[in-house]
Amino acid sequence: FFSCALIGQVRLVNGITPNQGRVEIYYQGRWGSVCDDGFGISAANVVCRQIGYPSAQSASCCAHFGQSTGPILLDNVYCRGNESSITECRHNPWYSNDCSHQEDVGVVCTTEFDWDPFTSDSFAVRLADGRQPNEGRLEVFHKGQWGTVCDDYFNKVAADVACRQLGFAGVINIGCCAVYGPGSGPVWLDDIVCQGHESSLIECGHRPFAYTNCGHGEDVSIMCNPFFNNTTVTPTTNRYPTPPSTTSGYDGCRSYPCSPNATCQSYNDSYTCICPGNSYGSSCQYVRKFQIRLVDGPNYASGRLEVYHRGVWGTVCDDYFSQTDA
Repeated sequence: FFSCALIGQVRLVNGITPNQGRVEIYYQGRWGSVCDDGFGISAANVVCRQIGYPSAQSASCCAHFGQSTGPILLDNVYCRGNESSITECRHNPWYSNDCSHQEDVGVVCTTEFDWDPFTSDSFAVRLADGRQPNEGRLEVFHKGQWGTVCDDYFNKVAADVACRQLGFAGVINIGCCAVYGPGSGPVWLDDIVCQGHESSLIECGHRPFAYTNCGHGEDVSIMCNPFFNNTTVTPTTNRYPTPPSTTSGYDGCRSYPCSPNATCQSYNDSYTCICPGNSYGSSCQYVRKFQIRLVDGPNYASGRLEVYHRGVWGTVCDDYFSQTDA
């Protein structure tokens, strides 16, 4: 027989600390995992409260805490956030899913009962996993934890603010879609809109902290002008100054490591590739014909396809659109 007292009980597995890990749920005598489809911060809050924590810091997709060896018990979990158990949330019938264990969901719960993800009294930025100190995945520090920034609406004006906050003179290039690899913390900021005069990203318009429809596949990356800014930059000045010639005896561009359509700037025995137009990447090796995005899907990897052209987002007709195009 099955213990009714245990059905729907949850636990966190494979986390570094007890408040984090892969979400597993008990049903009919077995522990199994939960698919990440549709699983957001509201569902994570329900899970964390169910096991005794006050709230969730983040939800992670793609088997961040490893793959389960048991069955996938729940899929398409949608919670309002006020449920006392994940079983009270809307979900597919038990065992009914179209997932693999590569989609096992994980959560990180907060251990502080006064932790509030929607307010902040501490904020900092950094660049992670870049080849040089002036490039990498953009991360922000909030409530004692580093997290990432979603690439939705993030443009050169916002990137310029971030570069100046880091002490650089301006931005050279922006990369979407986790060019420098996905982050591991929460996605702290989404829909950042800056005017250009701000001294910090925190002064720009954005969604509340941790309120996002993004995953780490949309982590934004930037490459800043490697020469440090010694003056105040205002919107009326040239925000993309030309770096001065190198003072080093070694020309980092001698072997010309950049793509043919890029400009190589040598500095401090190294180099930076300045990408034209829609090129991006550390060597400007990728060309983006136009921007695309997925909208209104259950997760960041699915949704309605939209393209950006002449300042407007629009849709794509399904006539002759095949799996090859997708």
